[in-house]
Amino acid sequence: MSNKGIKSGFTPILLANLLPLFGVLAFSWDAAMVVGLYVLELGLMIFLAAGKALFAARPPKLEDESADNAPGEGQDDKGMLVGDQIKAKRGSIEVVPWLPPVYPRNIGFAKQLVFGGTVYGFIFIVSLFADILAEIRIEPIVVLSAITLFAGQLMEVYRNYIQQERYKQVTPRAVVNTPFRQGFFLVFLLFIGLPISEVLGELVNTFAGNLIELDQATVGLLPLVVGKILIDWSAFASDRGVTTSRVTNWLAGPTREGRTLPEISVPDIDPDGCVQINPRTVAKSSLFYGLWKFVFIAPWVLVLSLYIGGLFAEATGDWGWIIAPSVALLGIVLILGIDTLEYYLQYGHMEYYRYDGKIIGYDQLLEEYQWSMPKPGYRNTGIIQHRLSDRILGTKTIWMKHGWNEDKLERHIGPTTKVNQTISELSLPITSTKLRSARVPMAIAGGLVMVFFCGPAILLVASILYPETVNIEPGDMIGGVVPALFVFIFAMVGIKVWLHDRDG
Repeated sequence: MSNKGIKSGFTPILLANLLPLFGVLAFSWDAAMVVGLYVLELGLMIFLAAGKALFAARPPKLEDESADNAPGEGQDDKGMLVGDQIKAKRGSIEVVPWLPPVYPRNIGFAKQLVFGGTVYGFIFIVSLFADILAEIRIEPIVVLSAITLFAGQLMEVYRNYIQQERYKQVTPRAVVNTPFRQGFFLVFLLFIGLPISEVLGELVNTFAGNLIELDQATVGLLPLVVGKILIDWSAFASDRGVTTSRVTNWLAGPTREGRTLPEISVPDIDPDGCVQINPRTVAKSSLFYGLWKFVFIAPWVLVLSLYIGGLFAEATGDWGWIIAPSVALLGIVLILGIDTLEYYLQYGHMEYYRYDGKIIGYDQLLEEYQWSMPKPGYRNTGIIQHRLSDRILGTKTIWMKHGWNEDKLERHIGPTTKVNQTISELSLPITSTKLRSARVPMAIAGGLVMVFFCGPAILLVASILYPETVNIEPGDMIGGVVPALFVFIFAMVGIKVWLHDRDG
């Protein structure tokens, strides 16, 4: 794209950024108003970038992929967990005709951006600027400015990313890199810009107070607004592959990231055996998978929300304790839904074919062959013993592996209620489909969940209903919840490892 085209494309974003400048000049906005506006815009941009990542057509690299998930649940494909293994999924889904197809393999990247950006980023920003954010006044002009800033970004995404089909040239990791790095620049600007703005305002007021009628705060915030415009310009240029400076080069992220999917060889004959997984069975198991992730994520988020509530409590009173946990619960429900959807898309519409010496996986929904591996021997296949969902729902999941160490490839078939038929159709050398008894660890796990989640809730309700008898402030609970959290997490991991038997 020519420089003229780039500059004209940046015009809507520039005009949107002039609204805060207008607010500073015309309405004498203070630091709280400007910082609050930029934090709100950053949150909206994170969700916008997550939406963009879903359409990125180039497959991402999977080497050195980290897995933050709890050990054992859904382990598949060279040791990766379901949340990471879906990144190897082939194919796409057309949701509506006027948007590009959505690639299920990109859901994990969007989830990481939303969770990391909103939870960790928000907590970091609130910790730095709690005193300023507590003074925010929600006025119509502030809401209008935030909507205008977001609308400018949305127009740019539709014109450049969708209409000009830039989504075909990028990977999801490249898409999520830019807002993360842009957010870092914005936080850095606020961190150093606010003190500099105060000093500049004092200097102007001291040496040019008679010449300039603007007050000290207004003059000091002008460089902050100009710096924000420069950050948006750098991100805008890097998004188009134009690296005009080291800043735009850094914002652009890795330029050669991506990979080419190898072709899957499928014989041009009818398969010797075929197994189709029931989507309803997978849907039920996906709920248990999401709930298992919930057990690990929810305590951390709730404890952090209590910390944020404490930061706002002095300025907002009891509202800080109500708003922060409510937002945290909403985020937890969102992540729970995404984890459940990931599991369902990974296994819900799979068919498995046996061709003489190999087994091939095919996704009916995506209409794509997903993988192929040699038929396993006696020691390389069995029934997964550690899945709680299989024990509760009465289903079975088969594991198969090929190779060793770095070259090990592991696949799962199921969950299914027709495990004997599956074994017969795929001609797998599995002699026993029984699950070993695990009543003790499951009872301990259930008790821990009830105590950790219900205990604090009961204490809070009791302190509200009977304040004279049970006098507990929300802030006082943090000191007791945090140590209990570590005990809870390590106990749950230990129980999961206890159940986990890799040899089936």
